[in-house]
Amino acid sequence: MFKINNYKKPDICIPLTGKNLNEIKDQLALIIPKQPKLLELRADYLEEIADKKSVLEIVNYISKQTNIPLLFTIRSSREGGEDIPLDELEILKLLKIICRQTNVKMIDYEVANNKENVTEIIACAQNEGKEVILSYHNFTETPASEDLIDKLYLMEELGANHAKIAVMPNNQADVFRLLDISYHLSKQLSIPLTILSMGELGKLSRVIGWMYGSRITFAIGVESSAPGQIAIRDLQHSIDSTYKIIKKES
Repeated sequence: MFKINNYKKPDICIPLTGKNLNEIKDQLALIIPKQPKLLELRADYLEEIADKKSVLEIVNYISKQTNIPLLFTIRSSREGGEDIPLDELEILKLLKIICRQTNVKMIDYEVANNKENVTEIIACAQNEGKEVILSYHNFTETPASEDLIDKLYLMEELGANHAKIAVMPNNQADVFRLLDISYHLSKQLSIPLTILSMGELGKLSRVIGWMYGSRITFAIGVESSAPGQIAIRDLQHSIDSTYKIIKKES
């Protein structure tokens, strides 16, 4: 029987997708009252991402407006992010600056990056008391289970504080296969994980993924940063309702 006490409701994260400080200000004014557990600054959306001073100004502004923990992400175009005028080494340098000069809680870094760079950013984050989410995204398909499991173990092996996988299902079986991976790997890994199925088919994973061990789910605050995201109020309601039903039955 499913035991509700063995699981906790997920942290709901809302991405900030503004292109500049003014747009970020407007988004924060709408998002903060909705009380997400986590904010994600999608820095690849910033039009002046090559200007370190501008990026720092935005991060520090967010930190002054709220105590909600901040996740800093530069999503690559190969994994669904925006095209930016920075190469991998320049991205690494910017992430180190963010680690050393701001109070962000977490850095997202893709596991597909050069292994030496992955090791370097993890070491920098640890020295600064930050956490690293190693991630993998596929907007085309849900790869074979063995490949996804290997990626999760690699994230753990490389020293991530949190492992994240977000992939696109081509059918319902892909969604349930991913939930099954989450259920088993959440018990086997020494680090927490977040596993998401994207698109319309994958919306279910955003609502019930926590029942299978997934720790973070992403919602829309102002605009979506990935297909299948649900408005935060609707997502909160769906999760709370499911939790109450299961708690009553367990």
